[in-house]
Amino acid sequence: MPENLCGKCGKPAETKCSACKIVYYCCKEHQVEDWKTHKNECKACEVIQADGIGKCLVAKRDLQPGDIIMCETPTVFGPRPHIVEEGPVPCPGCCRLIKAEKSPRCEGCDWPVCHPDCIGLKDPSKHGHECFILRLRTHRALDGLHEYYRQDALFALRCLLLQRRGIKKWMQFLQLESHMEKRGKGTEVHKEYDERVVDYLEDNFLKPLKELEKESKQSILPDMSRETIHHICGIIDVNSLEINQSGEVSALYPTACLMEHNCIPNTVHTFEDELTNYRITVRATLPIKKGARITTMYTHSLCGGLKRDENI
Repeated sequence: MPENLCGKCGKPAETKCSACKIVYYCCKEHQVEDWKTHKNECKACEVIQADGIGKCLVAKRDLQPGDIIMCETPTVFGPRPHIVEEGPVPCPGCCRLIKAEKSPRCEGCDWPVCHPDCIGLKDPSKHGHECFILRLRTHRALDGLHEYYRQDALFALRCLLLQRRGIKKWMQFLQLESHMEKRGKGTEVHKEYDERVVDYLEDNFLKPLKELEKESKQSILPDMSRETIHHICGIIDVNSLEINQSGEVSALYPTACLMEHNCIPNTVHTFEDELTNYRITVRATLPIKKGARITTMYTHSLCGGLKRDENI
């Protein structure tokens, strides 16, 4: 299409597609109407299966520094799954850091929160669905809050609840890499997660849920096996991105998680805030030829070599 002509009607146009910056449109209406045709051409990258690597992203066209490669919202996000023994913890509604000992409690499950009216507490994509599960534990705690209210297990529970959001989304999630062949029974990582996450979720919440299913004769969560929870923990470890903005968040993105590590990456990514569900935007930082792999850095750029090897 010649430059400065509308991709829909061919008339002179001044507005570029903000994603690919290749096609012009004379008005917003024509851009919307043309999207069904243009969306496949607009994509800057595609998923391929590479020998010795597995699934990875490659450029569909030549890219220049500053070009947008992708924008997407996460499949699921939640409090960063790390152990907290003392100090601030993320609110389950918004992931902002709070002092559990001095914080109010969720009126449904008694979990420490930033404020009783935190908007994320009722949101099904945040705390709304998990609150129903967490309230099945009838006893409460006044002391030892870090051991009793385990924020490090919330993200795994939130992933498990993807089953409630449709079989297509759930199956898409399960297809993400988990490296279970390296973390199966008998390994140290399996033992760690068995005690820290799987036992905690099963003993406190999933056993009461199974009893509720039996009494009501209704299936609430079709799959809550220990093996599936281990698989979820593997997916989180391999694919989640950490977001440290207004809080401590981990998020799983369906496409961005496929970017491979390079100590000199050819992209940079930014996150929006919780109001947009932490939408990610990935841009090229170097010229990228068509067919070249899209890379990022899994660690902080100032980390030493040993620390990078440990994190990767």
